[in-house]
Parts: sequence; structure tokens; C-alpha cells
Amino acid sequence: MGYPYYPYPASRAAEVFQVDNEQAVSIFPVNYGSTVLMLDRGDQFIAVKSVAIDGTATVTFYDKRPPAPAAPSFDPAAYVTRDEIQALVASALASQGKKKKEAEE
Repeated sequence: MGYPYYPYPASRAAEVFQVDNEQAVSIFPVNYGSTVLMLDRGDQFIAVKSVAIDGTATVTFYDKRPPAPAAPSFDPAAYVTRDEIQALVASALASQGKKKKEAEE
């Protein structure tokens, strides 16, 4: 009679290291079947280096996020002023009043 086998869920601990440049990432030793996250000390990139069980290594670089687009500039001339709106409303009401009088006559 054997003991029952209960598989444990696979858990991975994240290892994070700081490196000086991309060359340091390529020569950084990683165990077989492991993945390591590396951060550039100059805050230029993030690298993920994985080594499979068969020894093949893959390195993925993520560059620093591009800068945010510039905020649009505010141009007050692109907007209608209160005085202009009042003048437009007054002229519209005046023309409406003239049309009403002409229609009554």
C-alpha cells in the first residue's frame, strides 16, 4: 500500500536584481528553470531573463516608458467671450422681432 500523492501548487519567488547595463544582464547567472527580473540602476530599462530546463536562455528588455504628450496650450482667442454671446443673442432677438412685426402687418 502506497501513500497518496498530493501535488503542491507550483509557487515561484520573484528575484529582483539591480544591474548597471545591458551587458551585465547578458552575463548574469540564472539557474536552470528560473526567471530573474533585473532593473537598471539608471532607470533606463527592465530586463527579464529566463533559463529553461534545457539551458536555453531568453532575455526580454522593456524600455523606460515614453514621455507623456505635452499638455495642449490654452488659447483664449479660440473661445467666444461673454460680450460676443450677448451681442449674438441680442441681434437674433432683434431680427426675430422684426420678422414677427412684418408677419403681423
